[in-house]
Amino acid sequence: MGDVLVGTCSWTDRALLASGRYTRGHRDPGPRLRYAYSESELTAWAPRLRAAAKQVDELHVLFHNCCADAAVRAAETMRRILAGR
Repeated sequence: MGDVLVGTCSWTDRALLASGRYTRGHRDPGPRLRYAYSESELTAWAPRLRAAAKQVDELHVLFHNCCADAAVRAAETMRRILAGR
C-alpha cells in the first residue's frame, strides 16, 4: 500500500468520487456523530481498507464524527495503523 495521506475534503468532490472506491466510516446521524473511535475500532477496519486499496488507484476514507477534533484524531490514528506504526 502506498502513502497514506490525511487531509480534508468534501464527500461531494467529483474528483474524489470518480477516483475509485468511496468508503464511509461513521455512525448514524445525530448524537452519534459526537463520537471518538477507539484504536481497536479503527484497527478492525484496517484489513478491509487494505483489501480495498489493492483494487483502486486511490482509496479515500472519510470520518464524519465531527465533534471537536474527533474526525482528525481518527484519521491520524488510521494513518498510523495503516502505516504499521
